[in-house]
Amino acid sequence: MDENQAIINKGFINFSAYIESFPIVIDTIKLLLEYENKENSKDYLFLFKETKEVAINILTLLAKGYNKYNSEEKAKCYGQARDSLSQAQSNLLILENLNMIPQNLSQKQILCFESKIRLFNAVIKKMEKPSFQKK
Repeated sequence: MDENQAIINKGFINFSAYIESFPIVIDTIKLLLEYENKENSKDYLFLFKETKEVAINILTLLAKGYNKYNSEEKAKCYGQARDSLSQAQSNLLILENLNMIPQNLSQKQILCFESKIRLFNAVIKKMEKPSFQKK
């Protein structure tokens, strides 16, 4: 393994919440890109854009939290990532109900995100435990 690969294999990239969320975010962005250019979706481009940004924000906040030293700051970033996850789910549901994306595809992404809520909650609880916090 070369030096660059060793650097890439360290840090937040190995964080389980990041690893498990990454493919869901990518699939969501691909789904949104596929349907935002449909003829009848131009009035909802703002919602497509916001949903892509929120999905990306999930990963950004996980990476940011991973690099915090203080457990309270970590928990705050992870909580914000969880909030972004819920917002992405909500936006997908709105797009589905506006008939901008097919129900089966939006429901698949919503369920994939839902499966990560418990993981995020566990990570946050770990940060909030007194034994983890600095004395």
